[in-house]
Amino acid sequence: MKITIKEELNSKTSKTKKKKYTYLQSCSAVDWSRGLFHRVLLRLPGILLRAGAPEMVSQTKLLNRSSLVLYYWRSYVPLYVRFVSSSCQLCLKLQPDPAAFACEAMASSEDEGSVEEKENAKKKPISAVATAWLIFYNIAMTAGWLVLAISMFRFYMDKGTHKGLYRSIQKTLKFFQTFALFELVHCALGIVRTSVLVTGVQVSSRIFMVWFITNSIKQIQNENGVLLFLVVWTVTEIIRYSYYTFNLLNHLPYFIKWARYNLFIVLYPAGVAGELLTIYAALPYVRKTAMYSLRLPNKYNVSFDYYYFLISVMCSYIPLFPQLYLHMLRQRRRVLHGEVIVEKDD
Repeated sequence: MKITIKEELNSKTSKTKKKKYTYLQSCSAVDWSRGLFHRVLLRLPGILLRAGAPEMVSQTKLLNRSSLVLYYWRSYVPLYVRFVSSSCQLCLKLQPDPAAFACEAMASSEDEGSVEEKENAKKKPISAVATAWLIFYNIAMTAGWLVLAISMFRFYMDKGTHKGLYRSIQKTLKFFQTFALFELVHCALGIVRTSVLVTGVQVSSRIFMVWFITNSIKQIQNENGVLLFLVVWTVTEIIRYSYYTFNLLNHLPYFIKWARYNLFIVLYPAGVAGELLTIYAALPYVRKTAMYSLRLPNKYNVSFDYYYFLISVMCSYIPLFPQLYLHMLRQRRRVLHGEVIVEKDD
């Protein structure tokens, strides 16, 4: 607690000078009683000084505790010296020390840093080989989806329509989308700290759409839903794999980070809408041809209807989509706004 003594002189008469002391507190008081104790201790030496040393008061405009102690020593007043020095020492002990607070803050920050280091030490470190493989994998996937984007753009510029687009890019699409199965391997091996369940749902749903819907039912390849999820997938995967690549290289541009955690707000629902429209368009053909269905009687004594299976897949989007979407929103708040999100393990 810093206390300053402001002396106000009233010069009406030359013989007697009335002095008035006002005490200003520069920092917030910790306690009202402590402030009162400070005022009493410092006002008493001032009264004694007025009675014993008027010449010093007239020469100085601002008095502090050290000057009081120094004057008492020079005036040979041992009793006063002991009193003032002891009172000042007591005041110094009672007031908060900024240096001590700084040391405590540094110590607390060091403790926090040690906690973070302990948490990081508990995490499984990634080897150089795994990092090199992840960089290669993400660069390859970014390049693959860029090739898809360029092919789609060139096809539309040449033909002026999206009819026949899927047939022209299906080989590249099937290769790189199937290649995404390595992401499940990365999660299972602990190379990537991502939920196996979330990654499994995303990858399996896309592989299912590519191999068991659009590739199997050629009549729906020109549907608008196919075009919608192709555009959404391409933009999403270019941004996502670019984000992973630059993040591994420790040179992440902010616009990629921003696109990664903002564009999904629109792209994710649009992609789900495209997938649902595509499955809905496939239902009449599946029911007519009874593809991938197994009727009784058969040697396995098992019945399976692919038509109702597709309906159940469409219904599964109702509980799964909100969970995945909210998961991405939590990741967005954590990465962009620094919020600490505590999630239960699946």
